[in-house]
Amino acid sequence: MSESIAFGQAGLTDCDREAIHTPGSIQPHGALIALDPGTLRIVQAGGATQRFFGVPPEALLGQAAEVWLKPAELEQMRAALNEPGARARPVQAFSMAVPGETLTADAMVHHADGHVILELEPAVVTAPHDPLSRVQTMIRGVQDAGETTDAAHRIAAEVRALAGFDRVMIYRFLEDGSGAVIAEARDAALEPYLGLRYPASDIPQQARALYLRNWLRLIPDAAYTPAPLVGLAGEGARPLDLSLSVLRSVSPIHVEYLQNMGVAASMSMSIIIDGKLWGFIACHHLKPRFLAYRLRIALELFAQMASFHLKTKTTEEDFGLRLRSKTLQEEMIADLAQGAGLTDSIGHYRARLLEYIPASGLGLWIDGRYTAFGTALGEAEMGDLVAWLNAHADPGVFETDCLSQHMPAAAAWARVASGVLAVPVSRSPRDYIVWFRPEQPHTVTWAGDPAKSRDSAARISPRKSFAAWRQEVRLRSAPWSDFDVKTAQSLRVSLLEVVLHHIDQIAR
Repeated sequence: MSESIAFGQAGLTDCDREAIHTPGSIQPHGALIALDPGTLRIVQAGGATQRFFGVPPEALLGQAAEVWLKPAELEQMRAALNEPGARARPVQAFSMAVPGETLTADAMVHHADGHVILELEPAVVTAPHDPLSRVQTMIRGVQDAGETTDAAHRIAAEVRALAGFDRVMIYRFLEDGSGAVIAEARDAALEPYLGLRYPASDIPQQARALYLRNWLRLIPDAAYTPAPLVGLAGEGARPLDLSLSVLRSVSPIHVEYLQNMGVAASMSMSIIIDGKLWGFIACHHLKPRFLAYRLRIALELFAQMASFHLKTKTTEEDFGLRLRSKTLQEEMIADLAQGAGLTDSIGHYRARLLEYIPASGLGLWIDGRYTAFGTALGEAEMGDLVAWLNAHADPGVFETDCLSQHMPAAAAWARVASGVLAVPVSRSPRDYIVWFRPEQPHTVTWAGDPAKSRDSAARISPRKSFAAWRQEVRLRSAPWSDFDVKTAQSLRVSLLEVVLHHIDQIAR
């Protein structure tokens, strides 16, 4: 494994290794205290301790927690730390008075890196009074939505109504690692981001890993000055792992990124499906905006329920396609079993085959004879493709959205076969069913030039302009989805069974 790069020191080629989980600082609107789990002695501290305890962080070091916390608060903290969830995420332990102020502070605790982490934030009163009941209403609203895209738009609208951000987007990761804004709710004065694409490099892998561990992340003021953590001699030499911290400081790269977009406050909520990061709900505000922990917990619950609902929607849609595909295969196999030729059967069902695996044409190569349906290669080109497949492709299904990358001569076929999905239906020499997709010269609308610039310090400088930058994509078709490939694999198995059965009958 590559060695990590110190927080804030990432360069152009190593941003995926920046140690964003050990920043050595926190956001200054709150305070963080690290305690020895056995003695509850304070070994590290930072942030707004002057506000909450009346002393700077250095004055807390070496002190016992009971010096600064009331007995009831200590008891509540110990009880919270014994909850199973305290090892997976911060849990609210108690509320405490703030000296000289009318407001209170929320105290969250969790176990991390061999320490007990106590974090304090202002308990700002935010509407509505009962956010959990509001979440129930939000969930019902999402459940009434239709397809996945409709549900995503409803999710964005519901979050914006409750959280009050100027813009809320649903960002979905694509197969190539990049992302796209698939839904948006925004202030009418803002330009739309709907449909914009973001390069995979905008969200490094270690950041995606943290999105899987933390459902919600708030940056109330992107222009903040980080508050460093200080520690006892021997305790502060190694940066504390703040992966689960609600106050964890943000990479300077990300802060600059937000500022270049004109964003003063942001919040993100993960959308996790089957243990994978499907996308997230991104919230932006043009002014600093803080949401109290109580409201954030309600929004986190909504994000979890929204993830479940999106999983249900996508599963339903996939199941419908699979059921119709299975019915088609059964009908084809029944015809073949009764003696219908493969060419005739493919011709009879070609419209449905092109529906379940969307393509512009089909080609059938059987015993050196070629039959084409729709927009497909000519016989000579198909012969060249079959020869290449037999020489270079694995025995299973072969798919690509850029055939010319594998077979340079195929660049001449771009308008017909930039993408192919080839299904072998016999042993060597193999016969094939091939789906064709044409070159899709299309414009990918990026949120700024996807190439990040290098500054004089050789570290990444996020893009300076977020005007849509258009990139023409040539010699590529629309990509084949996982469903396309799995459908082709299933069809291949079924056809091979019929072929082998016919061979067995001939042998008998």
